[in-house]
Amino acid sequence: MAIYYQLTLDKRISKVWKKKRVCKNLKKKRRKGSFSQPVDCVLAGILERFRRVKALECVYKNYKIIKILDEVIGNDYFGTVQNRKRFYYIVNKISTQSRFECVYMSWLSKGFNMKAISWLHHKSSDKNECRQILQTTNVFVLRYVVKPLIKHFYHPLKNHKGYEIKFVERAKWHSFQHRVLNELVQNEFLVRETGQHRSRGELKFFPKTTCDALDYRPIIYPKRYDISTRYKFKRLSRNIERLSKTYSKIGNGSLFASWRKYCEETEGRDIYGTKLDIKDAFGYIDTDKLCVIIRKSNFDLSDKEFLINHIRHQHVTFHKKLYRWNHGLLQGDCLSSSLCNLFISCCEKEYLQEFCKAGCFLHRMVDDYFFCSVEKEDIDRFELKIRNIFQLNDAKTQKSVDNNCIISYFGQIFDLKSKQVSKYYSLKKECSFRHKFKLWNLKSPVPEPSRCCIILKALKFPYNNHCFKKIELNTIFNTEEKVLMNYFEGMVFIAFKFDVCVMAVRKFQEKASSMRLLMKILEVVVSEYSNISLHKIRQRKGSHFSNNITFMLLKNIAYRAFILVMKKRNEFYKDLIEEIRKNNLFLVLDKFNIDPRVFTSLPEPFKNVCMNRKSAI
Repeated sequence: MAIYYQLTLDKRISKVWKKKRVCKNLKKKRRKGSFSQPVDCVLAGILERFRRVKALECVYKNYKIIKILDEVIGNDYFGTVQNRKRFYYIVNKISTQSRFECVYMSWLSKGFNMKAISWLHHKSSDKNECRQILQTTNVFVLRYVVKPLIKHFYHPLKNHKGYEIKFVERAKWHSFQHRVLNELVQNEFLVRETGQHRSRGELKFFPKTTCDALDYRPIIYPKRYDISTRYKFKRLSRNIERLSKTYSKIGNGSLFASWRKYCEETEGRDIYGTKLDIKDAFGYIDTDKLCVIIRKSNFDLSDKEFLINHIRHQHVTFHKKLYRWNHGLLQGDCLSSSLCNLFISCCEKEYLQEFCKAGCFLHRMVDDYFFCSVEKEDIDRFELKIRNIFQLNDAKTQKSVDNNCIISYFGQIFDLKSKQVSKYYSLKKECSFRHKFKLWNLKSPVPEPSRCCIILKALKFPYNNHCFKKIELNTIFNTEEKVLMNYFEGMVFIAFKFDVCVMAVRKFQEKASSMRLLMKILEVVVSEYSNISLHKIRQRKGSHFSNNITFMLLKNIAYRAFILVMKKRNEFYKDLIEEIRKNNLFLVLDKFNIDPRVFTSLPEPFKNVCMNRKSAI
């Protein structure tokens, strides 16, 4: 039997409620012995109220989902208000879900007051059998009532930068899709095809901001290829990447090693910098020029023909109609990333070699350029040159000026005045940490008695080492004070992830005191991160290293980070905070030029993080 219940609203969920279809499913369930006659009567009443909601859709579309469910699912189903609250706890998780999120299947029956549910005892008085019937019925109601209700009024929209699911009003979503399609057809970026062509996959449009603005990202969802074709794509992609390196090495190499070398070269000198973002990098590509580059390569003749044919014939499906993509390369296609990199590398060899000189630092990551120079005039010349080659996204352009020497690039913050580096935490206002992680693994489910293993596994260092990279924990160009601040911010990030994991496996109205392993998990995590971080600091020691950073100092800073995050949910973590405070958290900072009060409040990027699940629908 399944351990997890998936919250996803997949394509199999009925978009419109059809009485015949649901009644047919009821008969199937009855034949299997899952439901009894009284259950049918209760569900039939729910269906009747469903029909009224559908008939008065113009009225109900402004209602919250919970309010509609109050009218649709009567008290004869739940029996008590507390049972209804337990069920709505799952409904709230569905309406605020992340991709791949689950709950334990047992939560659909455990904790319910089964004595108050009259229809449950008609078939059996056995407690375990009643629990199984309740669980099966609740799953049925979620699948054929709750989820279709949500999908009828809203479209679940994926966010490709994380795991967030936004629910957009279905009318707005359809309007957005048609407006985007009309614009692409008018600009001849998308041309209708009537001949016999093989579609490469389904084309989808995703809004970059909201559905009201015509700012979108077209992405193709490739069809599933066989093993030999997938292997061929991987082989060609590797060959294209190798070819790209022969044209330009600007987009290659370690950022840490490159920045370290540049800091040594420009020691004692002022530097200036800019960060530029290429707008619509995939759409900008000249496919004719790209085909010429492929022809000139040393690839096999068959590979050349395959790649040229792949570039020239980009057929996609949109709303079951066949189109030809006529605007650069398709984003999301198997070879688009490597081909895009090849084209940009060729442009770099042709136009940007003059900036690969002493006193200059030039690095590219996909479609972002980071350029520094000891000469202020080089910055303007570089920006002008890039503008002549590519179209830039001015909203993302950053430039160092007299009062601001901070540049954010590739998840890092570069202080050009001190040449120190820290991690860039991109957290918008009311940002929810839940959508940054995938916690539930359907292939290897964890039984409910061992649910704390989910927390422990998610907090293992290898899954979170992006917060503790050598570019942040070195004393080559960072001071020890900067290293401590970088470590503190990283541990605040881990503390927020700890809270996300705890809330994911927490039962309805469960208290932290009943989750006895939390303190042990905390001790293991803090010790692991302190130990590995100290090793990294000593491994990358430089001129700023004085061996003053100790294991106990890092451990106490980590505990302080956890306390600051737990205080945001003080009622739940109160006992755990008291237990942590029993440890000696005294910080000895005499040898550092750092104010101890820094570790008594959350760092600026984390102050707007939203802890609670608030449903927008």
